Amino acid sequence: MAKGTLKISGADSFTAADLAPDSVGSSEIAANAVGSAEIAEDAVLPAKIAYLGDGSGKLSGTITGQQLRLGTAFTLTDDLTVNGDVTLGKIRDDGTGQSLTQDSSANRTITGTGTLRMGHATEKTSISGLTGVLDPVVTGQHLAKAWVNFNGTGTVAIRDSYNVTSITDQTTGDYIVNFASAMPTANYCMQLSCGGAAVIMIGGRGDFATSQTTTTCRIGTRSSTSSQNWFDEELVNVVIFGD
Repeated sequence: MAKGTLKISGADSFTAADLAPDSVGSSEIAANAVGSAEIAEDAVLPAKIAYLGDGSGKLSGTITGQQLRLGTAFTLTDDLTVNGDVTLGKIRDDGTGQSLTQDSSANRTITGTGTLRMGHATEKTSISGLTGVLDPVVTGQHLAKAWVNFNGTGTVAIRDSYNVTSITDQTTGDYIVNFASAMPTANYCMQLSCGGAAVIMIGGRGDFATSQTTTTCRIGTRSSTSSQNWFDEELVNVVIFGD
């Protein structure tokens, strides 16, 4: 055998047990040593990959830049600031998605200028153990972007609300709901209900064409009697869903 030549024979004659941890590091591998030319198309099929990234991840502090974090469960151990594009996901098509919880009864907050995403469009995700509300600019068509419960008689008064600053009393049975944060578009869905003897009509005074803008929506209430006159109702509820 020539000097400097190592001959290995026999099946499995050199196994993982013969390698010390980290015996081959990045310094032994040249940059771009294996490129796309060395990997045949479909060389590794999805069926050959069970999953990657099962486990947990603790989140706190400040995250910047673009990051992909793989795992099934993520925990907020303190307040989190996201100033980049962060995706919490995993490569496993089992439909379970990810969970995001907090580690104690203390309120944890997520703030920042970036975007925090969970999972994949085809997977289920969950957020639990947290308190507070999502900002109205958060995307998601299943989220209420605004809601209000108000007294429409006499001096109009808001009982409780979310993302609504005030109610403008136009005239009898005619109100404008003013949003604190504007809607992304005016193509949102407005759900209305009221108590007593009134029937909700979308659009103040029947003006359907101008009843919805990104900053306001206009509603009207009529009496359910045969006269169907415009009527101030004591209990009026408005809920907005949209992008």
